[in-house]
Amino acid sequence: MSRYWYFSATLPGLLLGAPTPFSGDEFLALCRRQMSEKDYGELSRAIEGFSATDAASSPRSPFLEAFIAWERTFRNELARLRARKAERDEEAFLRVSKRSDGAGRAAAACFAVEDPYQAELFLERERWNAIESMSSLSSFDMDFLIAYRIKLAINERLERFKPETGSAGYRHLYNDILGRASRTAETEDLGEKA
Repeated sequence: MSRYWYFSATLPGLLLGAPTPFSGDEFLALCRRQMSEKDYGELSRAIEGFSATDAASSPRSPFLEAFIAWERTFRNELARLRARKAERDEEAFLRVSKRSDGAGRAAAACFAVEDPYQAELFLERERWNAIESMSSLSSFDMDFLIAYRIKLAINERLERFKPETGSAGYRHLYNDILGRASRTAETEDLGEKA
């Protein structure tokens, strides 16, 4: 596996929930200049593997292969628990995946959290911990850079959870619903007058 000694050493550290030093796109631009074409291709497609509906070919990165198995197991277990709660067929929502036992336990704990906001924070904390655990022996190589990219994506997602952003989204949705309700009431009134 390729080593990127200098490039990896120059990247600022990341802490869960801390502001990102740069965006994911800016990070990819840095990587494009520093990495081989083959390694950059795998790094740039790394996040796509989490939501793929089929079992994609194995990545060259051992870390990425392990994390995809963790992520898919996590998502499958959440889907299974949600389907059970809704009394639906569990198998209809599952995706092909290698099994990761730690992810199953994390998903069950996440599902038990009642508050949606806290559940999302818990979910991202579990992802971060899984990355830390799986990439702890990686340094200065492609696995380190892929782990860095995923952590950066987690922090970018957490930045979008700010109360101001959520409040603005809520107001937009609320006004949209009220607007539709008033238009429906006007339409019903017109029918009565005719």
